Amino acid sequence: MNEELRIKVHLVGSLGSQLMTKIDRECLKALLNKKAKVLARGGVNHLRFRLRSIFSLAVSEGVVERNPAVSLFTPSDASRAARSSC
Repeated sequence: MNEELRIKVHLVGSLGSQLMTKIDRECLKALLNKKAKVLARGGVNHLRFRLRSIFSLAVSEGVVERNPAVSLFTPSDASRAARSSC
C-alpha cells in the first residue's frame, strides 16, 4: 500500500470529516488502539509517525495551536507479527 492510500484508508477513513482543531490526544490514542487490533506493530508505528508529521505541519501553518500527536506511543498490544497488510 502506498503512502497516500495508507493515509486515506487508516487516518482519513477513521477520523472522517472531523476538523483538525477538534481532534485531541485521546481521540488519536483511541484511533491507534483500534488500529493495534488489526495492524502489525510496524503499521501502527507508521501511522503514529504520520499523525505527528501531519499535525506538526498543521501547527507550522497555523491550522492548530498544538500537536496532539506529539506524545503518542504505539499501544503495547500491537502485534509484532503482521495480522494484515497496511
